[in-house]
Amino acid sequence: MEDWKIWMRWSEAFERGAASKETHPALPQDREHYEELKTRIGAGLVVDSDRARKLNAAFRSIHLGWDGLEVAWKEPQ
Repeated sequence: MEDWKIWMRWSEAFERGAASKETHPALPQDREHYEELKTRIGAGLVVDSDRARKLNAAFRSIHLGWDGLEVAWKEPQ
């Protein structure tokens, strides 16, 4: 959740034009904490290819911003 919050702050700043793509995925003030989380989480974010599934996503905007999206997942046809 901390990693997601860091990314959300970056995304919101990027949308306002206050952050560049080069700073992705963390704002300068969040970079140290982001790197610490990345080290602590480590392999916890690795995809388990034996259990992975491919699905199609259909997004619907309910209001502006990433937290304003709903998604429906469907099996590929």
